Order: sequence, then C-alpha cells, then structure tokens
Amino acid sequence: MKGLKILVMALSLMAVGLIGFDVSGAESAPAENLITSGDYQYVVISEADKTIAVRKISNYGETVTVPEQIDGYTVRLLGTLDEWADSRPVFVNSVNEQNNIIKKLEIPESVQYVGYDACAGLSAMTELILPENVHIEERGFCGALSLRKLDLRNVRFIGYDGFTELNLDELNITGSWNGGDDKGPSISGKIKKITVSPGTSGTNFDTDGLPVANNLYINKGISSLTITDKAAVSNLYIYDKKTDIKLQKDSPLDNAQYVICKKIITCKGAKAVTFAKKHKIDYTTVSAPEKVKTSIKKNKKGYIYSWKKAYVKKTDYSINKKGKWKVKNTRKKASYDIYVKKAGEYRLLTTTKNTNYSMKNKEKVKVVISI
Repeated sequence: MKGLKILVMALSLMAVGLIGFDVSGAESAPAENLITSGDYQYVVISEADKTIAVRKISNYGETVTVPEQIDGYTVRLLGTLDEWADSRPVFVNSVNEQNNIIKKLEIPESVQYVGYDACAGLSAMTELILPENVHIEERGFCGALSLRKLDLRNVRFIGYDGFTELNLDELNITGSWNGGDDKGPSISGKIKKITVSPGTSGTNFDTDGLPVANNLYINKGISSLTITDKAAVSNLYIYDKKTDIKLQKDSPLDNAQYVICKKIITCKGAKAVTFAKKHKIDYTTVSAPEKVKTSIKKNKKGYIYSWKKAYVKKTDYSINKKGKWKVKNTRKKASYDIYVKKAGEYRLLTTTKNTNYSMKNKEKVKVVISI
C-alpha cells in the first residue's frame, strides 16, 4: 500500500513536468535561473504553460496571501521538489533566519505543490487556508504550533512530517485521504476532533498517516472506513447506516490485540452496530428525525435560520467482564449540525444546541440532528 502511494506520487509529478525540473541529485542539478519580481523570487517551470515555482517571499506582515499569478505566470509550486536543495523554506527574513511572524497564510487554488520544508517553522500561524487537491512534500508545514483548526479538501498527498507538533481542536477532511509513507506519519501531535465528509476525490477513508484523536466523526456519504492500529480514537461517530468499517494492522504478522476505540456512537440499525458487537466495543445508538425543516427570516443584521426543537433517544450498550451487555435508555434534547454548501459540497459549519442560527449572507444551509 505504501509503495503504491509513492508510485502514484511519482507519476503525478511527472504528469506536470516537475520531476525533470526539480528532483535531482545536488551534484548534478543545474544552476537555476532565479528571477526577482518585487517581493518574490521564482523560477519558470514551463514557458509554454506559463507556470512558475516561487522560491522565496519577503517583506511580508502577519497576513500573507500568495498570488495566483506573478508577471503573467501561474504559481504552481511553493518552494522546491529537490530533496537535496540547500535553502528550502519560502518565508525567511535572511539567508539563515526563519521568520515566524506570519499568523494567517492563504495559498491559492493555482498551487498544486508545497515543496520540502516550504512552509516549515511558522510557529505563530493560527490560520491556514489551503487549496483543494494539494500535494504537500515532507515537512511542508512542520512546526505549526499555533494552529487550532486545519481544513484539508480532497488532499492528493501529504508526505512524512507534513504537519508536526500540532495541537488542533479540529481537523476537517473532505474527500479521500492520502498520507503517510514508509518513513512515518504525515501528521503528528494532538487532535481533539477529526471530521470526515465525502468529497470529489472519493468516499473511502483510511486513517493511515493520522495520529490518535479524541473524537473521529464520519459524516453521511462515506462508504467505508479503514482504521489502522496507530489511529485509535476515544469515540468514533458514524452518521451513515451504510458505512462499512474495516481493520488494518500496521503489520499483518502482528497478532497483538489493540484498542480501536472506547465507544462507537451511531444510528440504530447501522453496520457500525454489527462491528461493535463483533469486536465487543461499547456503543450507543441514536434514534432521531433524519430531516430538520428550516425556515429563514431576514433582519437588519442578515438572515436567521430556525427550526423546531427535537429530541433524541439514546441507548447505551456496555459490555462487562463476563461478556454480557448492559443496556441503558435516555431521552435528551437534540444537538444540531449546521452545514453550508460551498463549491458544490456541504461542509460542516458548526454544532449547536440552539434552534436558530444567524448568518450575515443568505446561504444554502442544511441542518441535521447530531449524534
């Protein structure tokens, strides 16, 4: 599986002509024709396609928005794909000193690749906006100590230590996930909550390359979830009755048992229930209305979305040391997940216990009962 990822990565690089340009031994690499334009230094990837790789950005403040075009060329790569290059970070205030003042970094959709160490050491960064279908090389964003939320959309690949030393409240992944290799995981650190939603890149999700999280939420539309022994979670939330859960040990020859999760929370009649029973994992089923009808009212500040109060019935199943199940029923007020449609996809905006939500602009909103 790991070898296949490396092959796919190599083929994708060849497809855009970047391997021949960037990836070569240090001794045989030709001198680059580095062009300076204002605060940017870049090299031309393809004159025919009018694409460039930005090597350095200078004279910036706390907020940085990378341009889609410079001098009529489209920015396709940040940094370098040469693993042996001497100076790889893009944001520096001198040759040998990293600049950590950046708090917000926005990378445009034109960028398909973030190179080796390109955005490493940005320890003050609290907000990162990434393009869809991005490919991130090793240590691309390592040392992002201050990030609390990270959104990945249909990510193509994240190499070893792509994100390190994280302390995230939320990691939101839309589409299939492609991370981790023979060197180790793509993301390391602490994550309180991982939310996975279907995207254009697929509906099958594999936890390979992800660290342990307190809570893993698998939204409707994900057809299968593969859990590795290195990605155990405290609570696993499965919203779709049809989601199939599979196990994959890091080493097929390892017979040792491992903890998948402490509890599974899902819908009544879901495949996840069968999985929980088979592996003797405590689980909770939630019975609630599947659809929430919303109404919209306009006021001076914007729009108010509101809906009727709902209740959910929760049934907890816990297994004792003798292998017998204990059942407990409760009825509580529902919590609600609010989704907003962006770029043709519904993306989770927030979770609330209120029966209304205010927005400045009128949006395509969907409200569902949170399990």
